[in-house]
Amino acid sequence: MKKRNKYILLGIVILIIVGLGIFYMYPSNTTFKKAVLDRLDVADVSSIKIIKSGDSVDENEVNVTDPSEIEKILGTFVHINLSKSKLSNIKYNDSYWMTIETKSENLKYGITLFDKVYLKTFEYNAKIPKNQLQSYKITNDFDLTVIRDLFEK
Repeated sequence: MKKRNKYILLGIVILIIVGLGIFYMYPSNTTFKKAVLDRLDVADVSSIKIIKSGDSVDENEVNVTDPSEIEKILGTFVHINLSKSKLSNIKYNDSYWMTIETKSENLKYGITLFDKVYLKTFEYNAKIPKNQLQSYKITNDFDLTVIRDLFEK
C-alpha cells in the first residue's frame, strides 16, 4: 500500500511539473486591444507624444492633441495580434516611442514600437506592478501609414 501511494504522489508531482512547464513555455497570445485599449478610455486620452528614432532619421518628436488624430492613431493598433516575448538583443531600424496622456491620470501608457515587429508597453500606475511592463512580438501585419505621415508634415 505504501509503495502504491508513493507512485501516485510521484505521478501527481510529475503532472504538476509538466503542466507548469507547458504553461511557461507556451506563448501567451493576445491583441493590442486586450493588452492596452481595454484598460484605457480612448475618449479620456488628451495627447499622444511620439518620438521617432532610428538609423534612417534623427530623433523627431510629434505631440498629437486633436481627438480625431488620436482616434486614428489608436485605431491603427486595434487589430494587432501579439505574442508575449522577451526583447533581449533585438535588431531594428526605426522605433516609435509613444506616451499616452489622459485627462484624468496624466501619464497612462508608454508604448514602444520596433519596426512593426516588436512592441513594448508600460502602464503607469498599474494596479499590479509586475504587469506594468510587457513585451510582445507582433504576429500580423498592420498599416503604420498614419503614424509615419505625422513625421512627413
